[in-house]
Amino acid sequence: MQQEVDDISNGLPLFDKDKWIGKGQKFLMNPMDVPLRLTYYIDKQLIIPNEVKEEYIPSPNLSIEAFVTQKLPKLSYSLAIFKAQSCFCKETPNRETTTLDTCELPPIAWLNKLSLIT
Repeated sequence: MQQEVDDISNGLPLFDKDKWIGKGQKFLMNPMDVPLRLTYYIDKQLIIPNEVKEEYIPSPNLSIEAFVTQKLPKLSYSLAIFKAQSCFCKETPNRETTTLDTCELPPIAWLNKLSLIT
């Protein structure tokens, strides 16, 4: 397959979400075959917002003592009532990121099922 050429001298290439998102497109295995505009879109989506970083990711300047004494979310041992597959949707989030620290972590077996979804 011939590599698509994008001119980025005038900014990043435009990305047509309607062509890719929710259309059952398969991500190409060879990175050279992935359209550049799709690569930029994915990279942008993976950026962790600063307010989330500040709230939930420990500072690199944190001492070891302060790091190990940080409070972690409570681990839940209850049965998950939702299937892992049903936890993804196209709707906008209905909670602020500030509420994440009040959520319990789901059981490890449920998380393992979640990691198999792709």
